[in-house]
Amino acid sequence: MKSFNLNIITPEKTVYEGRVVSLMVPAALGYLGVLVNHAPLAANLHKGKISIKKESGEKLTLNLEEKGFIEVLKNKVTLIISGGI
Repeated sequence: MKSFNLNIITPEKTVYEGRVVSLMVPAALGYLGVLVNHAPLAANLHKGKISIKKESGEKLTLNLEEKGFIEVLKNKVTLIISGGI
């Protein structure tokens, strides 16, 4: 199964670092899905659920409690969160 690198960071720590198959995040105009080979993208994030599907098939859901930012570039996705998650 094709995958991409995901890093989720806050000012205090790295919340998640690893390879994933898919990602769903709460963006300004609704939920945004990311798969392998997604076009370059930068967007603001809002409070809501972050859904991750790992290479193993395991699903992980995180609760985004603060605003943040997503960057997608060359199969690397970085979420920068301003506070708690």
